[in-house]
Amino acid sequence: MEALMVIDIQNGFITKENDYIIEPAREFIKSYHNGPIIVTKYINNGGPVEEWDDYHQMKTAPDTDLIPGIAEYADYIFDKNNYTSVTDEVKMLITSKNIDTIYLIGISTDCCVLKTAFDLFEMGIRPIVLEDLCGSSKKKYHEEGLSILKRNIGENQVQKWRR
Repeated sequence: MEALMVIDIQNGFITKENDYIIEPAREFIKSYHNGPIIVTKYINNGGPVEEWDDYHQMKTAPDTDLIPGIAEYADYIFDKNNYTSVTDEVKMLITSKNIDTIYLIGISTDCCVLKTAFDLFEMGIRPIVLEDLCGSSKKKYHEEGLSILKRNIGENQVQKWRR
């Protein structure tokens, strides 16, 4: 079975460099009917990202809110406080639903999408990163993330939604 994972498409992560994914992501989410839609939200509640990287954003609404047009299509919404979207709750869901392939879209290609793809890959779950539905705070970081993903999980796992 397959699923769609929508990673951290939240108000506080949208920039001029990644807002191009908003409308196509909404369109894809609305049209996706091949399995459950899993949505994750990053909530900064301290920890290494705050302590070591001096990152203090993404603590409260409206920054932590999902952009409009996502929540109403979600089968599951999980909060997370780390880079990966593969939390213990998500692992249990993947196992209980016998999910073997997960399409990934979201923010940030070079961080949360990359870490999630790696974690799924190591679990034996096929991650398929839809590169035109992912973005980072800067285009350069998005491109670097895609390069790392192609090299480490396989070029066939990084695809365009629209060809």
